[in-house]
Amino acid sequence: MRTVSFILLIVVQLLIAVTAEPLKYCAEPLKSKPGQFTIYEGHHPLCSSFLTYEASLEKDGWDRVQMTVNPAGSFSDLTKMAGLGFLEGNILAPRITAHRENFLKAFTDDFFKGKGIPSGVMDFLQSNIGYLRYNCKATPDDPYWANINLILGQVDGMLAGYNAAIAAGTAGTTTAVTIEDLYLLMSQGDLLDIAKIVDANNRPDFSAMTPVEVDEYLAKTSHCSALISLDDDYEDLVAGHATWFLYSAMTRILKEVDLTGIASEHVKVKSSVFSSYPAVLASVDDFYTTSAQLAVMETTNNIVDQDLYDGLTPQAVLTWMRAIVTNRLATTGQEWVDTFKRFNSGTYVCQWMIVDYKQFTPGEEPEEDSGLVTIIETIPGGSADADVTDVLLDQGFWPSYNIPYSEIIYDDLGYDTLEEKYGDIWSYAECPRATIFKRDAPAVNHIGDLGRLLRENNWEHDELSLGNPGNAIAARYDLRKPAQGPIAMGAIDAKVVDVAHMKAGHIMAIAGPTYSGQPAWQFSKSSLFSPHAGLPDGPWRYGWQQFPQE
Repeated sequence: MRTVSFILLIVVQLLIAVTAEPLKYCAEPLKSKPGQFTIYEGHHPLCSSFLTYEASLEKDGWDRVQMTVNPAGSFSDLTKMAGLGFLEGNILAPRITAHRENFLKAFTDDFFKGKGIPSGVMDFLQSNIGYLRYNCKATPDDPYWANINLILGQVDGMLAGYNAAIAAGTAGTTTAVTIEDLYLLMSQGDLLDIAKIVDANNRPDFSAMTPVEVDEYLAKTSHCSALISLDDDYEDLVAGHATWFLYSAMTRILKEVDLTGIASEHVKVKSSVFSSYPAVLASVDDFYTTSAQLAVMETTNNIVDQDLYDGLTPQAVLTWMRAIVTNRLATTGQEWVDTFKRFNSGTYVCQWMIVDYKQFTPGEEPEEDSGLVTIIETIPGGSADADVTDVLLDQGFWPSYNIPYSEIIYDDLGYDTLEEKYGDIWSYAECPRATIFKRDAPAVNHIGDLGRLLRENNWEHDELSLGNPGNAIAARYDLRKPAQGPIAMGAIDAKVVDVAHMKAGHIMAIAGPTYSGQPAWQFSKSSLFSPHAGLPDGPWRYGWQQFPQE
């Protein structure tokens, strides 16, 4: 039986509060109101878009969302994508409100001295959206811009869905949002760089900082540890990633997006699985697996040379959006890097790793230069990429830890000045995580080994951590001593995949700061600043989960 969406949503929010069972919804376009949809419980053929939601954050640290669209030709691809956005914006409205509140409080306090998001940032985002819409309209048949147009349609739908929930009183807020507000949330990885582009006063002066201040600043703007490992007998290839972020950002969602119902030939790769957040279309962590049998992940680098921001403009495609487009167009590692480097925004610069599982046959030694593992590192105005399969074969693993591999990128970003001033802690080969990976990665032979390593933090007893819990593979900056500058940040998850899980379209994931040899995190037992609306208090002691479960 059909039910008007606003009435249904009141019931939905009550259900979410008491159950973690998957609930199915669909969105039917309203012919009388273009861009608006009616939401029904269940899946019906009159709907363009479908979403299954499991509100399990309180149970194991992750909500789960699975999205797909109706293959029927009576709906345009843009309508289908708008419907997906409307569903997420509407059904997940309370989560979006909580995550947005935590995100804005944490970022404005830590990075903008409590003064709010700089106005120039919103102007930048508005100009960027205008640039994107212009190019989509000017070149609708270009595969790149056709995909951008579908993403913008999903953003537009999410805006309509979220504001509909706000109007219905089911979102936990009474203040409507603009497209720039949602775009800001989606651009959380790019945000700090945008702030430095629009106002030089937001750029740090590293020369005036103490070593502790430099370490704390770069810790807050660096994300993640990652590892790709090949077992000794070539029987398995595992890839994994641990997100480093503020604990305020732990409103986590595992997402599966299946676009097999999209008619456009420009969406070459139809489905992906990734870790994410409410109202965020990309991963941002980043960690993806795609139906092209690619595992895609990154760790963030820092722009130390602040002059690199000069000349950057909104006339580019932000990193989060380039990642989505690239995942939908690329079927090999080389295609991935060639696509991703286009329209480089110079923001959220990272080392991206692409593992092409199509190039791996269990029991056979991979060939060098086969494209099994490809990387790309970006900087404002450029990038460097390489097939690093030979490195994987030579040492048995490829690690990544927020320091550039390419010497050119390393020097251009300014890491050479950090190493010269502060020593090996900023060296690619000799920094703490490099030496820990060098010691421990050779023992990784299967997915369980990798999962344990990505949760490793033995800072009190491991001399390679240099007495600092922020130097472990799974950082716990909240455990740092007062003189080291403790902050409520660290490794907030781990995700892993191997050959079997890749073939099945599954990943394994665990939520929350590591408790391996360390006390489990609990918000109420910490005096550190950490907004946590809508988050479980803890202790955060969850286990590994498979996603999707089927």
